[in-house]
Amino acid sequence: TAVADNLFGLKTTSWELGRLRSVIELDNPSVTAEQVAAIEQSVNEKIRDRVPVCVRELSLDDPEVEQVWKGCVVCKVQE
Repeated sequence: TAVADNLFGLKTTSWELGRLRSVIELDNPSVTAEQVAAIEQSVNEKIRDRVPVCVRELSLDDPEVEQVWKGCVVCKVQE
């Protein structure tokens, strides 16, 4: 989701991390095939480069949850 936001300003409204497939829902009426390809390429490069990720668990009543929905102020994708 951070890559889609960084590349194209596409904001995430929901996501699911599955065993076989992951899905993100973007707050945009449409996404072009070229944008999807660019996002996939960038994500795959980050995986190959072993870019570290940060994982944090928050309770739903934690005030930081609002900040996460506004664009993860704690974790930014390394460019």
